[in-house]
Amino acid sequence: MLIAKEQGVKKFVLPFDSSKYLTEFAKEFTIETVSSKISHKDRMKTIVSKEGIEKDLQINLDFDGFSFLLDLLEYLQHTSQKLSSIKDSFPLRYRISKSIKCNWKDKGKIIRMLFEKADGGTEFLDGLKFIKEDSWVLVVPDYELPACNIYIEAPTKERAEELFSMYEKEIKSIIQK
Repeated sequence: MLIAKEQGVKKFVLPFDSSKYLTEFAKEFTIETVSSKISHKDRMKTIVSKEGIEKDLQINLDFDGFSFLLDLLEYLQHTSQKLSSIKDSFPLRYRISKSIKCNWKDKGKIIRMLFEKADGGTEFLDGLKFIKEDSWVLVVPDYELPACNIYIEAPTKERAEELFSMYEKEIKSIIQK
């Protein structure tokens, strides 16, 4: 996001499972974010189809670590910042992703029943994203396997595992019905 700001990006596409802090950083830099589905293909499709997105700055067919390193070094030189000070400005977050096996026919049922129980802090794009006070949980049916994937972001490992346990129990109880 820092490099995007430096390059003058006004609109940035983020996958639905991105950290909520990327969106907050974007707001600080007056960069509008657009959500896309999680897959790389869908992110590229969103970049190409949306107006006002600097396509050449965001389309990457593969992550190029060396190119990123050069961009980062150029950014650090241009802004006279230390990498450690940038790293220290990011809040610590713990992310986990796990799969829960289920039958193919149960995936729709799981999403529907979780949606019916959802409160106001829920988003729906590639799956169901439950926004908690300091965390989020995303439940996405797997496209290729008989499973549901759960992505969690929380401030601590304990909180992330607590949320996983809670949603794992809920999904397993739905499967049993």
